[in-house]
Amino acid sequence: MKTIGPTGNLNRAARLVLTAACLILFSFGNLNAHPLGNFTINHFARLEVGTDKIKLRYVVDMAEIPTFQELQSLTTNGGDPPNKNELDAFAARKSARYSDGLLLVLDGARLPLRLLASRAVLVTGAGGLQTLRIESDLAATIPVATQAVVRRLRFEDQNYSDRIGWRELVVTPLAGTSLFDCSAYGTNLTDELKAYPSDMLTAPLDERTAELSFAGGVVPNGAHALLARDGRPVAAP
Repeated sequence: MKTIGPTGNLNRAARLVLTAACLILFSFGNLNAHPLGNFTINHFARLEVGTDKIKLRYVVDMAEIPTFQELQSLTTNGGDPPNKNELDAFAARKSARYSDGLLLVLDGARLPLRLLASRAVLVTGAGGLQTLRIESDLAATIPVATQAVVRRLRFEDQNYSDRIGWRELVVTPLAGTSLFDCSAYGTNLTDELKAYPSDMLTAPLDERTAELSFAGGVVPNGAHALLARDGRPVAAP
C-alpha cells in the first residue's frame, strides 16, 4: 500500500496553498468566469405541492472557489479527482445535511423531509477549473387527516445563509391540487441553475422563503391564483 511521509504531506500542502492562491488571483482577473463570480454558492428549490405529499427538488451550484474547497475532502493522497463512488457518497452526505436547513412548516408544524435521491456532478469551469453541482430530491408526507381542508405552508432555505449567490424558488401544484395566495412564482428562470439570465446577474434573485395556501379542487373564491413570473396565472396540471 502506498504511504505518504512527512515530506510528501508538506509537498501536497504546498501544492494546495499554491493552487488556492492561483484560484484567488484567477478570480480577480475573471470575475465573469462563473456567471455570478468564482466565490458564489447558488440555490434552486422547486416545491411540488399535493394534498397528500410535497416533493422538493433542491440544487446547489458551487462556483470554482467553493468547489476547490469541497474537493479537498474528497481527493486521494495522490491528488486524484474523486471517482463515482466517492462522489455518490459525498452527494448523499451533503443532501442529508442540506435537508436539515430546508424548513417545511404546515400550519405551524414542521414536516420531516426524507431524501429520495442525490447526485453530485463536476463540471469544467473557467480555465479548466471545476464547478460542483449537487442535486437532491426530497419528499414530505402530509397527514391524511388534513387533506380535505385549506392548509397554509411555509418554506425556508437556511443553507449557506451567509454566502452570496443566486437563490431561486419555484412552486407548482401536483394534479388535483390548487395553490393560491402564494408569495413565490410558478415558473423558473434558470432551468435549475443551468442557464442564468445575463440581464439579471447584477441583481440576482434572492428568494429564500415562500408562503402559500393549498387545497384540493379549484381555487376558492376571493383567493389569488398562483402566478407565473410574467404575471399570468399558472395553469393547473
